[in-house]
Amino acid sequence: MAQGASALLVAEGEGLAERLRRMVRETNIPCFAPVGADPEEGRDMLSGGAAGLQLRAPSLLREGVADFLAAFRKRLNETVGRPALEELVDRPAPELPRLRIRNLDIPYPVIQGGMGIGVSWERLAGNVAHCGCVGIVSAIGTGYRYPGMSSQAGGRPVHSENLNSTPALKQILRSALEIADGRGAVGVNILCAINDYERVVRDSVEAGAQLIISGAGLPLSLPEYVGDADVALVPIVSSARALKLICKTWQRKFGRLPDAVVLEGPESGGHQGFSLEQCGDPAFSLDALLPSVIEERNQWGTFPVIAAGGIWDRADIDRLMALGADGVQMATRFIGTFECDANVRFKEVILKADKDTITLHGSPVGMPARGVKTALHRRIAEGDAPRIRCISNCVAPCEHGKGAAKVGYCIADSLGDAWGGDTESGLFFTGSSGWKLNELVHVKDLIGEITQDFGLTRLSH
Repeated sequence: MAQGASALLVAEGEGLAERLRRMVRETNIPCFAPVGADPEEGRDMLSGGAAGLQLRAPSLLREGVADFLAAFRKRLNETVGRPALEELVDRPAPELPRLRIRNLDIPYPVIQGGMGIGVSWERLAGNVAHCGCVGIVSAIGTGYRYPGMSSQAGGRPVHSENLNSTPALKQILRSALEIADGRGAVGVNILCAINDYERVVRDSVEAGAQLIISGAGLPLSLPEYVGDADVALVPIVSSARALKLICKTWQRKFGRLPDAVVLEGPESGGHQGFSLEQCGDPAFSLDALLPSVIEERNQWGTFPVIAAGGIWDRADIDRLMALGADGVQMATRFIGTFECDANVRFKEVILKADKDTITLHGSPVGMPARGVKTALHRRIAEGDAPRIRCISNCVAPCEHGKGAAKVGYCIADSLGDAWGGDTESGLFFTGSSGWKLNELVHVKDLIGEITQDFGLTRLSH
């Protein structure tokens, strides 16, 4: 107010009505209140002194709350025209189906993709689950989260057993499950390519992960490491051929099939399951690959097919589900949330990125990776990149630093620096839609937007 605000919007949360009344008493400028999907809530806010409402659901314009909304609807009609108003109000988006994976019944068919190092840990995954979706903890680099639980050298975890720390992962998962409070589901993303893959899988099961998503290679031995535990297994594939091999191997060796499968297209952030040429070939787009993966799934059962890679909004979700997907996995959009575990400087890098700075580049694992072109890439080109020491020995394909030497950077160190907010040496992964992020929002509001269930009313039923 000291800087000349013309109005105030009361923040959502507990005690909204009381905070509104206090602001009305203590200020001399209009105070607006947010309203979910309940018209009575709008009436209460108006009677409590709100000068106006921030509407979070188009249904409020149909049901109305006093004369205020009738007048607002009339003005909206005059501004946007009757056809546009009907599209917004009278023909709202249809309800999304629930997502059922093994014994999990998820209110909304949305999985938050795992992002490491440290972009999706307990705060993000726990809050996504609490809002009725699947929250995914990245099992990679957990030694950075709790350095006191692992051996460190110069601020970096020493060897893979400390980089992917058992006690740190278990603490992160326990915290995420506590935040979720029985809603949605909490799982882990584990890269097949990491050293100590089997141990990290077993750690995740012991810590209570409800599902395991695994890619960056074919998780052909995943059922063996999980054993009889009641945990949903969800491989990531880039083709129908990969799904066929996984199903054939799992059924023959372990007597089970995937509980769901994620088809990740070449617009995702981080490492790609495609060559550089394939990433730009329309024949390998998510939409083009989806029908063949669904057809292959039909040969083995009815487990869900989850589409991933470059998905931004409800229109993308509707398009992919019309093609036969049972749900979607979204990662990049969750970077733009207050609850995202990444350092605020990490988020600022993504928020400032434009379409031209989000590119594919080389990686120590030998496949293209997508992220923001930053000072690290300039330093590599100028021969001034941080020295490669391979302290953490993170991924097997790198062969203890050989892959890093070829591309000019250590991926574990660079991702760890990004998590810490170091913009000079950090590697900042994001999907192709990352340039569209321009503000931070709460997870609850983001899920309300992409599901079009503002206020998350499904959770109260």
